[in-house]
Amino acid sequence: MKKNLKSMLLIILSIIFLLVGCSSSKTSKETSEKSGQTKTITDSAGKKVTIPSNIQKIGDAWQAHNEVLCILGAGDKIVSTILTEKGRPWLYTVNPKIKKRPLGLVVAVAL
Repeated sequence: MKKNLKSMLLIILSIIFLLVGCSSSKTSKETSEKSGQTKTITDSAGKKVTIPSNIQKIGDAWQAHNEVLCILGAGDKIVSTILTEKGRPWLYTVNPKIKKRPLGLVVAVAL
């Protein structure tokens, strides 16, 4: 009997937390309209930076970012990359649009 009561209480609390956590007093449309065209974020150095709310172009020199963007469905926003078709053939197969993107400048630094 105690076990059933504990299980029922746990289920009820889980449902309550789920409903409260998933509810929102503002819709995403209202939130985006109020936020405007830009967002101000704080970078890792503590500097405030203003960026567009809707990112349309991405140029990144770290190959893992390009791969993650393609996996998440934003590969078409990549405008420059350091990855070659020879180095990452699967990336060019998954995202054929990347073949039209220019290769970025790669600078090697010897320590």
